Amino acid sequence: MRCLLTALVLSLIIVNQGFAQCATGGAVWLNGQNDGQFRDTGVLGGYVFAEAVTSGTMASGRPNYTQGSSVWKGLTYASLQVWRAYSSPASNTTYFKLSQALDSNIFHVRVDNIRGDLFNWESQNVRGYLNGVEVPADFKDPVNGATASGNTISGGSTTNGTTQSSMRVFFHSPVDSIVVRQASWSDWIIAELQLQCNVVLPGLLNRWSAARNGNQVDLHWSILTETNIRNYVVQHSTDGLNFKDFAVLPNTASKHYSLTHNHIDAGAQYYRLLINFHSGSQQTSTVKLVRALPPQLIRMFPNPAHNKMLLHLPPTETVVKIWDGLGQLVFSGQGKGQVSIDVSSWSKGIYMVRAENKNQIMLGRLVVQ
Repeated sequence: MRCLLTALVLSLIIVNQGFAQCATGGAVWLNGQNDGQFRDTGVLGGYVFAEAVTSGTMASGRPNYTQGSSVWKGLTYASLQVWRAYSSPASNTTYFKLSQALDSNIFHVRVDNIRGDLFNWESQNVRGYLNGVEVPADFKDPVNGATASGNTISGGSTTNGTTQSSMRVFFHSPVDSIVVRQASWSDWIIAELQLQCNVVLPGLLNRWSAARNGNQVDLHWSILTETNIRNYVVQHSTDGLNFKDFAVLPNTASKHYSLTHNHIDAGAQYYRLLINFHSGSQQTSTVKLVRALPPQLIRMFPNPAHNKMLLHLPPTETVVKIWDGLGQLVFSGQGKGQVSIDVSSWSKGIYMVRAENKNQIMLGRLVVQ
C-alpha cells in the first residue's frame, strides 16, 4: 500500500451572501498519468486539498482525475472525481486524503458506474477514517441497479448502457481520509468526493500558540477565514481539566490576534481557544500547556547553620516552607528580602527549603549542625 503525502492547506475564499466558494480550479498532476499507479491533488471548496493515490490493474490511460460540480436535491456540490477502467477481472485501491477533516453535513462520497463494456460486474468497498480510526457510514440513494451490503456497493447499470448508476456514502462523523477498494470486469467507474457549496464552511484555526515569558504568557492565533465568527474566548486552567474564561475578543476581521496573560502562577498553565459562530455553534482548539518555571537555587547563610539562618528572598512577598529528613514540615511562613529563621532548637540533619511566589520557585538544602 502506498502512503499518502502530507496534504496542504489553502485559505477558504468566500463569495457573496454567505455561500462558500466552490470553484476548484485545475487539477495538479504530481507524477504524470501512469498505468496502474496514480497520484494527484485537487481542491475542494477553494481551500480543502484532496490527494488521490490509486494503485492496481486498469486500462491504459486510467484512472483520470477531473473536477466539476453537480446539483443534488437542490444543493450544489463541487466534486473531485477519479475515473477508472479495467481490461480484465482485477482490483485496485484508491486513497483520498483531505487537508481538513469534514463532516457529512457538507461532504460525502458518491460512487458511480458510467457503463459496463462487457460483463456488468463490480464491487466497491468504501470506508472513511478520522486519525486512522474507522467512522461508520450510511449508504443512501441507490440509482439504476446499485445496491449496498455493509460497506460494499455492487450492481450497476445495464451492460453497454449509458445510464449512470450511483450510491452516496455519508459518514457519521468527520473524516480526513477515505479508502475505496474496487473490483470490476471492464467497467468504467467514478468515485467522487463531493463538497456542498450552499453552506459557509467554518473558520479554520491556522495557528494557535501559548508561550511563557517570565511571569506572563503570550498567546497568539490566526484564522484562515472569519466568515460568520462572532468572537473568540480564551480559557485558562491550572490543572488542564477545569477551564475558566480569561478573555473575550470580538471578530475584527484581522485574522491575526495576540493576547498577554500577566502575573500568572509559577506552576503549569493550560490554555484553549473557543471560536463562537453567529449560528450558535462552536469550535474548540487543542489545549496548550505552558510548563512551570524551572526552580532556582535559594540563597541561605550560613549553611551549615547552628543558631540562626538568613534567607535571601525576592523583594515580593514569598511563601517559605522547610521539611526535615522525614518529610515533616518544621517551618511555614512568608516574607520578602532578608528573612532570619531560628534553627537552634532543630535536630541536627538535612532540611529541604522551598520558597515560592507568583514569579518563581526557589529550592535549597539546609544543613543544621
